[in-house]
Amino acid sequence: MSVIHVQIPVYKYVNSNRLYIDVDIDPALGVLDNSADEDGCVTAVAATHLRVAIPMPSEAPVSPTQLTERQKLLALSMRYYSGLKWAPKAGDYYTTCRDDLELYRIIDVTDTEVVTIYCNPAMQAAPAKWPKGEFLSPETFGAFRVYVHPCVLGL
Repeated sequence: MSVIHVQIPVYKYVNSNRLYIDVDIDPALGVLDNSADEDGCVTAVAATHLRVAIPMPSEAPVSPTQLTERQKLLALSMRYYSGLKWAPKAGDYYTTCRDDLELYRIIDVTDTEVVTIYCNPAMQAAPAKWPKGEFLSPETFGAFRVYVHPCVLGL
């Protein structure tokens, strides 16, 4: 049996339970068998396409304080290349598209505002309050906020 190494450039689909990655396969490689590991994490479809489902962690690691360079790159890729949509809620983490590794957490979302904090204790100040309608608005700083999916924090 041959082993095929595939470099995957992007996360295609993300839902709350699994991260799905689609890979096109050269038809000359032949048909893949439908298979899955003990958790049912990998499924093969046809000779030209493979979908891999990776279980997502149920929650982010305890108290991350900043991103690694790889985590930042993945978060940016998920937002700008894959088009990951985000509806902010309490407990979510986000960063910005600036050249830094800063990480923020949403601590509350009400009908009118979003309350956030820095995750780095050295930079922590009083929680910031943002108008909910402007938090992700393209006409405000919201255009620069980037959701950090829990799978990114688990890396």
